[in-house]
Amino acid sequence: MEVEHNEQPEVLLHGLTPRQVRWVEVVFLLLTVMLAYGGTLQFQFIYDDHLQIEQNETLKQWSSISLYFTGNLWQHAGSHSLYYRPISGAFWILLYHLFGTAAWGWHMGSVALHATASVLVLILARKLLKNEAAAWFTALLFALHPVHVETVSWAAASCDLLMAIFALATLICHVNYKQTTSFQLRWKFAAYFFFLLAMGSKEPGITVLAMVGIYDWLTTEVPSNESSISYKLRKVLPSMVPWVVLSAGYLAMRHISVGAYTTVGMPNQVVAMTWPWLLWFYIRKLLWPVESSPFYDAEYVDSFSWQLFWGPVIGLLVVAAICWFCYCKKRDYRIPMFLCWIALPIVPQWDLRVFPHNDFAHDRYLYLPSIGFCLLMGLVWSWLAEWMNKRKMETQKLLVVTVSLLVLVFVPLTYFECSNWADDILLYTHAAKVASKYNSTPLTNLGDVLLKHNQLEDALHIYSLVEKVKPDWWQAKYNSGIALYELHRYPEADQKFYEALMLPKVVPQEPLLLMGQTRMKMGRMDDAEPVLRRAYDISESMGDPDRAKYKVQLAICLEQLGLNDSIKAEESLKLFRELQAERPMDRSIAKEIETVRHLLEQQTSKRDAKNQ
Repeated sequence: MEVEHNEQPEVLLHGLTPRQVRWVEVVFLLLTVMLAYGGTLQFQFIYDDHLQIEQNETLKQWSSISLYFTGNLWQHAGSHSLYYRPISGAFWILLYHLFGTAAWGWHMGSVALHATASVLVLILARKLLKNEAAAWFTALLFALHPVHVETVSWAAASCDLLMAIFALATLICHVNYKQTTSFQLRWKFAAYFFFLLAMGSKEPGITVLAMVGIYDWLTTEVPSNESSISYKLRKVLPSMVPWVVLSAGYLAMRHISVGAYTTVGMPNQVVAMTWPWLLWFYIRKLLWPVESSPFYDAEYVDSFSWQLFWGPVIGLLVVAAICWFCYCKKRDYRIPMFLCWIALPIVPQWDLRVFPHNDFAHDRYLYLPSIGFCLLMGLVWSWLAEWMNKRKMETQKLLVVTVSLLVLVFVPLTYFECSNWADDILLYTHAAKVASKYNSTPLTNLGDVLLKHNQLEDALHIYSLVEKVKPDWWQAKYNSGIALYELHRYPEADQKFYEALMLPKVVPQEPLLLMGQTRMKMGRMDDAEPVLRRAYDISESMGDPDRAKYKVQLAICLEQLGLNDSIKAEESLKLFRELQAERPMDRSIAKEIETVRHLLEQQTSKRDAKNQ
């Protein structure tokens, strides 16, 4: 038996039936989503989209779906990751077959997923809030909340959208199973099915298990002659067994496919002390959703400072006190339930050591938690409507005012926030400003994009800024060297590559290769050969999958030296023949072989003529 709340009178549009009103609500939701996010259909691919979508060969074959069920999400790029998201991978394959690499199609898919999630929020809110107007307010708040900008504007973030949709479907089916007496078995197995899809879309989907458990615990009515805890344990625990079994099966499959992860480096104390800052960051983003960015100045907290520790702790205590006051006044089980639904999906990321340095706070992690937040705000709206009803005030005016405010404030704000995600240059420029302290990654990415677009002077300027931010990072010097090389400023480029080689943790074959090419451009073939030979030897010893490019450059250098040295020419010919065996379809290698062979023939003829 569940604790029921009296349903508030529906606020209906005059002259329409409740069914017609619900259709109006859905259409209005869809229109506002398009107003807020329709501009993203003109956006380009950004950030990880290039590797995950544009350069992902696995998306071209339907048979690749099986690869996503047996491997990680980044396997196509030759890298090992802990992301096991087969449902998201299958969805990408579907989108690729529908739109190819047309960015507008992928963005339209994201907008459609967000609109679907908004409608599902409306359905769930109706069941939990028991107030049609409050449910509509909740769904509209979710649809327009600017904290979702990253998730909807970034095509590769569709895994968060899918996870939320299947999580919502799971909760709706489970609530139907608990609240109705018809088709209970169907609702139960539908909930299990969507739960599997939620986990397969993204890892935090597993927290739906706890959401269901909390719902069952808080909605179970205890008979007067029974102990509350023992009775609920007897009722709830057995019903959770299938959910636990499904979760264990998913975790086992994930372990088989991607393995376990280990964390090193950061002390547990620092991780724990950073939690208040992180949670306070997310609360602020829900309440003040501006400056959407893929990068933030996420701080690790290792001291009891006011700004990083005590300030967030006090802020969290204030929020907790407000929530406790509301619960004591209302005694409404939905308050702790919605609060738990906000917090639970964030829990899997609390081991901050699995993230790149200072890169553990992101708006997209709030997409699923924001459902709990919007439901909580809808509950507050229903309390305000109840207060107005008791004083015989028209709640329809409250609905008009709140909906108008949401549309007039959040639609333009969301649209404006989306504009920073239109292309890579805008995205990284904005991110470097938002993350002004730890901005080496967005600055480096910005420099790479400028270099790709042949804006060489601008790229060099950005790389120079990265050198100032991280003077001991070899990649910063290396990137500056690349920009100088493209600008034909070869002596300066050579110096940058040399400086990169002197820094710790350098991957030496990369700057060595460019240093050798730079010296070849300057005509210093004798200086280029030992550098290129060392780069090639290192790549061979490390089993570098790209070692062929080192062999090519060494062979070209030896070919030039072979103009005056037949031994060098013979070694060049040997290397080119090895390359031809590795890449028989490469016509440029065949041409190089002919050139070197002709060179050797000329040298032989000259030598014979001289001997005669």
